[in-house]
Amino acid sequence: MTKDLLLGIFSKPLTKAEMLRLLDSGKRDADFASSLIELNFSQEQAVEFRASWTLEALQIYYPDLFEKVLLQFLGAFPAQSNQSCRRHYTNILCRVLDAGSSLPAYNFLPIVEACFEWLSDSQTPVAVQANCLSALWRLRTVEEWIEEELAEQVRYLMKNGSAAMQSRGKRILSDIQKAKQQRRHR
Repeated sequence: MTKDLLLGIFSKPLTKAEMLRLLDSGKRDADFASSLIELNFSQEQAVEFRASWTLEALQIYYPDLFEKVLLQFLGAFPAQSNQSCRRHYTNILCRVLDAGSSLPAYNFLPIVEACFEWLSDSQTPVAVQANCLSALWRLRTVEEWIEEELAEQVRYLMKNGSAAMQSRGKRILSDIQKAKQQRRHR
């Protein structure tokens, strides 16, 4: 399935059933997943959103196929500027990080920096911020400073945060506290 064909498909609204049929037909195409990532940067917001929505579904329903483009996805992550796509990207990232054991050796620092940048942007939707918090918690071992900076960001975001931010923030702060206690008892 060519990128141009996908561009035409994503230029119009797409139902979930249509998207799932597209995934089913695309799973046999070696370039399908890569084209989805490339279309996330098409400069047409609706196309980008539909491509990222489909990419997230691909990661859920066809993880083996997504695995083949994991490094491409990780490389593209920091460059994602579409707020609507960022929700899908952070959802994907959290699931990838949860898988843990299958993670490649990779320099996650650009992803960490992007997540902190998105957290500090007042235009970032709460769902994306909450996902960034979860991703950063999972990436806290990449650099020593991440855990402390994460705790500071959580406290800041909780000051005037929504109920969702309060809930996620309390959980992250609790996890940070437990991790510190475990390190002290070693």
